[in-house]
Amino acid sequence: MRPVTCEFKFDRRPHLRWTVLLIAFAMPLSIEPQVFCLDFDNTFTGDVELWSIWVELAQERGHRVVCITGRKESFGSRRELEDALPSGVDVFFAYDQPKMDHADDKGLLIDVWIDDWPSLIVGN
Repeated sequence: MRPVTCEFKFDRRPHLRWTVLLIAFAMPLSIEPQVFCLDFDNTFTGDVELWSIWVELAQERGHRVVCITGRKESFGSRRELEDALPSGVDVFFAYDQPKMDHADDKGLLIDVWIDDWPSLIVGN
């Protein structure tokens, strides 16, 4: 497979300059699409630009991206997440339930979890 590379340079802080090199390999069409669960607080919000690009790339490649947050659902929270996340990302609120259990209750089979607080996925 031939890699497709995209280079992103970030210069938000004068004292810190860094470059992210994203390498994506062209996947054969026979690859099974996956479902990714991307956490919102301190994961997506940790670098909105990076994760937005990643979500769009994943969607272009046929994958589904959902967001299961530990927040309690409210009109304000739903609106905040839906406004911040790229289009096509379904939002779910687990609140006091482990995220994996919430996904099961909603009939979601998550292939890959991306979360800054992994213990919230399976519970303690």
